[in-house]
Amino acid sequence: MKTQAQSQELVLMQRVQAGDTLALGELYDRHAHAMTALAFQLLGNLAEAEDLVQDVFMESWHRAADYDHKRSSVKTWFYLRLRSRAMDKLRSEARWKKLEEAIGKFLPWVTQEEEITAFDAEWLREQMNNLRPDQFDVVHAVYFDGLTSSETSQKLCIPLGTVKSRLASALKHLRNFTGSR
Repeated sequence: MKTQAQSQELVLMQRVQAGDTLALGELYDRHAHAMTALAFQLLGNLAEAEDLVQDVFMESWHRAADYDHKRSSVKTWFYLRLRSRAMDKLRSEARWKKLEEAIGKFLPWVTQEEEITAFDAEWLREQMNNLRPDQFDVVHAVYFDGLTSSETSQKLCIPLGTVKSRLASALKHLRNFTGSR
């Protein structure tokens, strides 16, 4: 049984689906404060939390047609989108930090003949960041942590064949971009 507030929000969402920006503004007014508080708890940074809430509402405007009142309330739909985007952001930051640490360990090993310029390091960061997370983890373990394929298999708890196929796929992806430097 829907509450009066849920019924009002459903009507607002139907208006948003019809292109009514004022209805989105009303939903924003109803939920933005609490969503910002939750985003702050997840991200630990108020500015990032506020940006995330703004992004969720912008995405909701563009994806309003995806909302199905049979699957969730409007409030739940917003909160699930917020949580998903926050988790994506945290995972992305963790991958970036892991990559920065790995490149930092790798660069001191380079000899003067093999000097990596800032441009090369930036290119490497971009290409590594473009890998799927499963490929990134395998490449990181083998090339930056110096693990064998068998050790990587044990570390990541995946079959040896999967390590080898992910590594081959990632290297193929990276080779495709070497000409674009």
